[in-house]
Amino acid sequence: MLYDPDAHPDPSAWLAADEDERRAVIGQMVGHERLPPGANREAHAIVHETVENQIASRDPPEVAATLERLRGEGLGRHDAIHAIGTALTDQLFKILHDKRPFDRVAYVAALSKLSANNGQRAVRRRRT
Repeated sequence: MLYDPDAHPDPSAWLAADEDERRAVIGQMVGHERLPPGANREAHAIVHETVENQIASRDPPEVAATLERLRGEGLGRHDAIHAIGTALTDQLFKILHDKRPFDRVAYVAALSKLSANNGQRAVRRRRT
């Protein structure tokens, strides 16, 4: 299996793949991606994998809907994955820092606020 964040993987094949295989193919892609200084490649790969898992499983369904909306607004798929990843990592930070459970309502609200415009700003911030 290969992973190209600009191409939509087949959801059934993606979910049928072993977690180690998914992590390995994403790790290969992230290994070639230009990341900001100090960025953690493993964490970056885990966010890619988690967003792809949510899209493929449609759980929560708002993630796949957000991807399609951002694409419709002109954002490339890879940048849309990164934009969704910002909403996800904000939730992860709150879970770890504030020691509170995952807040699905807040996550879905954050997804609804994403746009191609603010998604591109988030992507640029992470790349510089």
